Amino acid sequence: WRPASAESTPFTVRVLTYNIHHGEGMDGVFDFARLARIIESAEPDLVALQELDDKTTRSHGVDELSELGRLTHLVPRFGRAIDFEGGAYGVGVLSRVPVISSETHQLPGAEHRESRVALTITVAPGNGIPQFPFTTAHLDDGDDVEPRRAQAEALATMGLTNGERP
Repeated sequence: WRPASAESTPFTVRVLTYNIHHGEGMDGVFDFARLARIIESAEPDLVALQELDDKTTRSHGVDELSELGRLTHLVPRFGRAIDFEGGAYGVGVLSRVPVISSETHQLPGAEHRESRVALTITVAPGNGIPQFPFTTAHLDDGDDVEPRRAQAEALATMGLTNGERP
């Protein structure tokens, strides 16, 4: 990513996106240390997480994002999509750099389908690197492509600032 200013020096942001399937591995085991090792192995600056449980019965009351933040030493931010089994379900971000704001945006969707959200954080890397936004979302995976298309269009317009994409 290169900042808009011609005088700015390009810098690298290492990003990982990871659908953690509410913390349950393919073997049916909830193993947050294993998830943390996978995340750490990529050495990301920003991690976009999908299918996070927050204190649900299904995930044994664990605040999954906070636990992953603790294990990886990254800053967690959660975007609630729905209330679920005594807690919440949604998306999240883990950040190596300071987070100065976060906002959850409702995405359009189909009737009788799970509500979807996008979570946008603004980070401030410092050292002359400008603040910038980072967004994660988990789009509808149903057979009807129209909700997914509407969600993608909503995401595309969220990033517009003065007619330019950040």
